[in-house]
Amino acid sequence: MGLSAYPVSRFHLTTHAVFKALLFLGAGSVIHARGDEQDRRKRGGLVRILPLTYSARRVGSLALRGFPYLAGFYSKDLLLEVAYGSFTVHGRFAYTLGTRAAAVTAFYSRRLSALTFLGSPTNGSPVAGGVKGFRVLYEHAHEGG
Repeated sequence: MGLSAYPVSRFHLTTHAVFKALLFLGAGSVIHARGDEQDRRKRGGLVRILPLTYSARRVGSLALRGFPYLAGFYSKDLLLEVAYGSFTVHGRFAYTLGTRAAAVTAFYSRRLSALTFLGSPTNGSPVAGGVKGFRVLYEHAHEGG
């Protein structure tokens, strides 16, 4: 909004709200499926147990990262383009910060997906004697309604 691109910033705010809501719903589904366990270090291998949640979380994560042909790509790209094209010190500063923030977002979003859904539940964590989660939590895990 500081670049006076009000429709662009409103578009980004709306798309960001939608895919963040999708990510929070996915997080709630994972927490519910794991018996209200919120420590992400005790997760892993949930892609086989929660395929619908994984698919929704994947789409939300890709949109958050700015993957091409998803709304997050267009809104982020347009904001960065406006910042870069303003030819001011403030615009270049906003462009630099926005690009770095997008890179950090892509990193942590990918890492969270990998740890929660793709990692192994029995791999090298010091929690619970080398086991990421308790077996009973995995046996009773299920998709939400």
